[in-house]
Order: sequence, then C-alpha cells, then structure tokens
Amino acid sequence: GPSGLIANLTANGNRRVLHLVNWTGNKYEKNRASEYYLGPIENVKLRLPAVKGSAGVRSYPAKVTRRQRGGTLEIAIPRVGEYQAVAW
Repeated sequence: GPSGLIANLTANGNRRVLHLVNWTGNKYEKNRASEYYLGPIENVKLRLPAVKGSAGVRSYPAKVTRRQRGGTLEIAIPRVGEYQAVAW
C-alpha cells in the first residue's frame, strides 16, 4: 500500500481485525506544517487469509466489497480517510 497507510492486525481465536491508519507524518517532517488536512487514500485493495468459522466481514466506518477465492479473501475499500477497520 501507500507509504502513509499503516496496517495493524490483531487476532482473537478465529476473529481477525485489520486496523488501517492513514498517517503522513507531516507534523514531524516540516516546521509549521498543516496538521489539520489529511489527504485520503483511494482504492485500497487487500488480500487476506480466509478464516474458518468466521462470521463474515464487517467494516468501520466505510463499507467495503469482498470476494472469496479459495483460501484468500479479497477486500476493496474505496477510500480511507483517517482510519478504517476490517473484521473477519
């Protein structure tokens, strides 16, 4: 993904949650940088391992589209603003 998109995966049993954080690091790179504008990241595509016994895919805040191919779950996120979570 883009260099400003940070991913953190957590797991509990068969449940997985992927946290995506849009972070440019601007406030540490330049003096007097605008900390209030964060450009969105468009058309994020994920390939994740499918998990047996999972209750489906949930997301917050944006809706996502998903498709399963064999043991892989493909998820498309149209836009990530500041934060996006995908649980499966």
